[in-house]
Amino acid sequence: MSAPASRTELLFVYGTLKQGFLNHDHLAGCECLGVHETAVPYPLVILAPWEMPSLYDRPGRGHRVRGELYRVDRPALRRIDVLEMVGQADGYERARIQLRSIGPPGTRRKAWTYFKLGSSPELEGGPWLPEYLASRYRKKVSE
Repeated sequence: MSAPASRTELLFVYGTLKQGFLNHDHLAGCECLGVHETAVPYPLVILAPWEMPSLYDRPGRGHRVRGELYRVDRPALRRIDVLEMVGQADGYERARIQLRSIGPPGTRRKAWTYFKLGSSPELEGGPWLPEYLASRYRKKVSE
């Protein structure tokens, strides 16, 4: 009798967990399901002074945020919860949101993502971004 398959979840990432960024290694072995965007707008801001991307749970404000969708197992999700400081005062909370694929129209999925807790001057004043592309947290390509 074989062991039961590990349960997987869908995870939407919009910042330093994306391909080419420093925290992407936390998704090693996870299947990328392509580029998706939030079905409704959310404010994605860059927090000073660290220049960290942060998504806030304020649906209807900001833009439809573009990122990557992954199929992750429970251990990977727990590792990322630690990285995102889930449950800590200055951390993030994990919540499910509705996404739509970039490509075939009408493809919608629910997935986990991370929302920054609290508020910030950037949240109130913007600018709000549709996609995180900053270079500060990109991996350096060795020559």
